[in-house]
Amino acid sequence: MAPRPHVPDELRDRPFRGTEAVKRGLLTKRQLHGSAWPRLFRDIYVWRGLPLTGIVRAQAVELLTPPTGVVTGRCAAWLMGVDILRREDSRLEVTIGREQHLRPDPALRIRRALIPDEDLETIQGVLFTNLPRTAFDLCRRRRPRSRYELTEAVVALDALVHWSRVDADALDALAQRQGPYLRTLDGPARSLLLAAPGALIRPGALDLDEFQAYALSHRGWRGVRLVPEVVGLCEPAAESPMESRLRMLLALNGFPKPEVQFPVRVDGATYRIDLAYPDEMLAIEYDGASHRDRWPEDLRRQNQLEDLGWQFRRYTSDTYYNTPNQILTQIGRALRRS
Repeated sequence: MAPRPHVPDELRDRPFRGTEAVKRGLLTKRQLHGSAWPRLFRDIYVWRGLPLTGIVRAQAVELLTPPTGVVTGRCAAWLMGVDILRREDSRLEVTIGREQHLRPDPALRIRRALIPDEDLETIQGVLFTNLPRTAFDLCRRRRPRSRYELTEAVVALDALVHWSRVDADALDALAQRQGPYLRTLDGPARSLLLAAPGALIRPGALDLDEFQAYALSHRGWRGVRLVPEVVGLCEPAAESPMESRLRMLLALNGFPKPEVQFPVRVDGATYRIDLAYPDEMLAIEYDGASHRDRWPEDLRRQNQLEDLGWQFRRYTSDTYYNTPNQILTQIGRALRRS
């Protein structure tokens, strides 16, 4: 059995700068790079035993954000509880005014843009763009002919819209449990009340028609004409970034549009298929890390659906990134056989 990692008391309850922890002798560089200390951003770490709640996310961002900066883009989404960060997003994205100056910092990705007050929210003293502005930025900041950037824009909008649509009954139940505390908060601070580790109360669903109207009200802004294409490809039912990427791989290669989170009733239970072609009875599933924990349940479900005539194609992120043509070939062959 591996020995338990050394966890100093000072590092148990909030994120910290790795260089400072090493400088103070709390951790060695070797310890810092171990599995006990996940890196959130460049030089920002957290103990793996600390739930990544909204407050903890804000504390991490606070360590890097300059006084005049606004957290934007995927980092703003992450701060809300929507994790669409990619490997290349190790630096915290901060936006400042066009006339402002900020000393370069290797841990920051600095942008310059106009952000009016109505596009801002705040937590723990950290300013970040609100839900519509974050979605707007992520939809328009891309090259028109880049399939990769279009896909990532759709991934972002899928995730933000899905996250924003909270079941009213769940909110009512939460309000009953947290009512006294909730009533002490006002404005953006209400969005900080935790529904679960890493998740925040949503300030309201992001309606796609209203969002498109919001985008078009910014005529003349760079990339605003690119937003409708992303909206047209958005699927609010998508439950994970990789599920969205698989769907976009099919869409950009001329495949028919699959049903997303398609429900199938079996023996009184309802199962949902990530991507489905119901007429062909073809089920396409993305298997992420969480599937390892529920593999027996997934296998039992698959066997039941195969008994009904469904055929399955299951893919991982490794297949998507390294052999996407294999996915297209297999799904194309399965659709032709049906």
